[in-house]
This record gives sequence, C-alpha cells and structure tokens, in this order.
Amino acid sequence: MCRIIDTLLFINLLIMKRWYEPYNLRAKKTFSFISFALLAAITITLLLTSLYYDFCMQHVSKTVTDVIDYTAYYFFGGTLFLLLMKRIPKSKPLSKKITIKEFISLLSVSVLFLFLGNYFGSFILDIIDKIFSVTQSPVVDSIIGDVPIYIELPCVVFIGPFFEELIFRKTIIDSSRKYGSKEAIIFSAVCFGIFHGNFEQLFYALFVGLILGYIYEKYGKVIYTFIIHALINFFGSYVVIWVTNGLDDESIEELIFSGNKSAVPYYAYSLIILALLIYGFIYFIRNNRNISFEIEKHVSSKTVFINKGFIAFFIFSLAECIGILLLY
Repeated sequence: MCRIIDTLLFINLLIMKRWYEPYNLRAKKTFSFISFALLAAITITLLLTSLYYDFCMQHVSKTVTDVIDYTAYYFFGGTLFLLLMKRIPKSKPLSKKITIKEFISLLSVSVLFLFLGNYFGSFILDIIDKIFSVTQSPVVDSIIGDVPIYIELPCVVFIGPFFEELIFRKTIIDSSRKYGSKEAIIFSAVCFGIFHGNFEQLFYALFVGLILGYIYEKYGKVIYTFIIHALINFFGSYVVIWVTNGLDDESIEELIFSGNKSAVPYYAYSLIILALLIYGFIYFIRNNRNISFEIEKHVSSKTVFINKGFIAFFIFSLAECIGILLLY
C-alpha cells in the first residue's frame, strides 16, 4: 500500500512539474517581451528624434523643437509599444466606481508615496555625490524652465500622463496580471520608474507607480489613475514653481519668515500638501492590511525580472540615467 501511495505521489509530482514549468516559462516570456517592447519603443524613438532634432533647431525655434521632441517621444514610442503589445492576450480587472472619499484618500496616499520616493531618490543621489563627486542638477526644473508654460503645460499635465497611464497601467498590467495582480503592479511600477531615464525621477515614479497600479487593479478604470497622475504633475511642478516664484532654498526660507504677503500662496500650498501627507499616512496605516488582489496566482521575482528582455531594458535605462547624471 505504501509503495502504491509513493508511486501515486511521484506521478502527481511529475504532472505538477510539467504543468508548473510551462506556466513559469510562459510568464517569463511575457515579462521579457513587454520589456523588449519598451526597449524597442524607446530606442527607435530616440533614433528618430535625433534625426530631425538638428533639422528643427536650424529651421524653427528651440521652444518649438523641444515641444516636438517631447510629444514625438510619446506619440512615436507610445504607438509603437501599443502595436507590439497587440500580440499579448489581455486580462482586464473588474470595473468599479470610486467614491469621492476613496479618490481623495488614494490621492493623499499617492502624494505620500511621491514624497517618500523623492526623499529616497535624494538620499541615493547624495550617496552617489559623496562617492563619485557627481552632482545632478534638477532635471525636471531644467526641462520646465526652458519651455513657455502655455506650451509645456499640456505636454506635462495631459499628454505625458495620458500615454504613461495607457502604457504602464492599462497595457502592461492587463498583459501580465494573469500571472498575479501583485506581480503585475510591481513590474509595471518598476518599468515606469526606470523608463524616466534619470535618478531624480526614477524612485518617486516607482513609488507612485505602485499606488497607481493598485488603483487601476482595484477599480479597473485608467481614467482614475490618469486624473491623479495629472494632478500630481500639475501641483508638483507648475504650482510649486508659481508659489515659490522660482526662488532657491535660501530665498524661500527668507520669504517664509519675512511675513510678506507674497508668501501667502506658499503658506497655503504647504498647508494643503501637509494635510494630504498626514491624511495619506493615516489612511495607509489603517488600510494597508486590507489590501487584496483579484488574481492571487504567484510567480517568483526571478521569473518577473531575471529574463533577457528586462535585463536589456534595465541596462539601457541605467546607462541613460548615468548619462543624464553626467550631462546635468
């Protein structure tokens, strides 16, 4: 009897092994293909923009050239990526309506994670500066400062968030969530972070990407993540520049303690952000244990990240981050 049971267990083990290996192999191929698609979209877009950038600089103004470069990066790259991803079967999360209270709560958590990622990124950059004596100037400020606000605003607040949510939440999560909702969210957030191509944005994009991915997985509507993403870009870039009038840290400190009426917008902005941070922290602490996922299937981190496509995408993006660090 014992031999029969042992034999049956052995046969069952062989069957499970034969099923499990193809499942992991399919998962690895999917994550690898998504990474290669991102790499292909970025590479081809960079090549195309490099071809017409010099031509535009000679015939139109730098402002117009920068806008064309920015929008083309999403239109060319985004369209190519979406075309490549058509071959991957999709699994959409169930759609649910979000209440105003839930929306404000998740917006607050997104702001909290934005600040956490920003401080973590600053910490990493400080370490890099101490070890290699290389200081990175604010990339976002330099980009925004070079282009008039009436042109840059639609790009940063609408075009960028629209394509990024369509790519990183809608397409990537729909294509990979069949191997686990949590794994799809983490994968999309990591890709979203390193896609930005610089150390300044990498970590806060990754942190915010985790929350946006969870929101999309929970409510199944990319419009919610788009609105939060657009609000973060708007308040985190243009509003903060407006309330500080482009001042440096020392000048801002003087303005705060001056009692001047011109400091009122900065006070108001600071109070709103502080309120969101406190509320987001409390909400996250109270609700993080209630986080659940629609698909609980599990593949290992090795399957998700240790594959040819992601390794190539990571190395390319790391090289881009180092290049930006040296240039800025």
